[in-house]
Amino acid sequence: MVVTNDERSFDRVRQVAEAGGLWRAARFAPERYAGELFVGANYRLSELESAVNVVQLRKLDEVVSRHRAVWRSIRAKLGCFDQIVWQKSNDPEGDIGYLLRFFPKTDDLGRKICTALAAEGIGAGYRGADASPDWHLYRDMYPLFPNFSEKCQTDLCPVAVNLHNRCISITLGQWWSAEDCEAVAAGINKVISTYCATSHQ
Repeated sequence: MVVTNDERSFDRVRQVAEAGGLWRAARFAPERYAGELFVGANYRLSELESAVNVVQLRKLDEVVSRHRAVWRSIRAKLGCFDQIVWQKSNDPEGDIGYLLRFFPKTDDLGRKICTALAAEGIGAGYRGADASPDWHLYRDMYPLFPNFSEKCQTDLCPVAVNLHNRCISITLGQWWSAEDCEAVAAGINKVISTYCATSHQ
């Protein structure tokens, strides 16, 4: 525990424990003073949390197994569509399977699909082409680089950035039943088929 009445010390302590400037009112604004922004450790595990995790880790294999079963059940029921690419797994035995991801061909299509999925009761995340900054992307991690605006405003990895922004992600529940999986798969197929023709590939 750290107790201080110095605002800058407080800022620094919070940012060391988190991910740099995470707690600022305007997270992606320039530095308010020299040294305000730096790469935080994102480390905040207490002894109590560690004790809980020791118990939770014993359940991990079962959690992963349930997630994978749900993912496989839903994925097996999904069709092939023009303008949609399902995420390819390069390590099926290493994936947990708590997310189902796919890539619409265009940003406009992605927005329509995401809105329609929500109307079907299927929560889906989508960033889009005009998404706000995201520290998962190198170009937005300006605390890392001096002269950031000169070095990183131009995309050095445009394909990766495009895929990141164009990805639709659906969170899957480990406790979903066979009926749940059937309903979610049917809802996804219904939405995508509204906007995309069936593909035979």
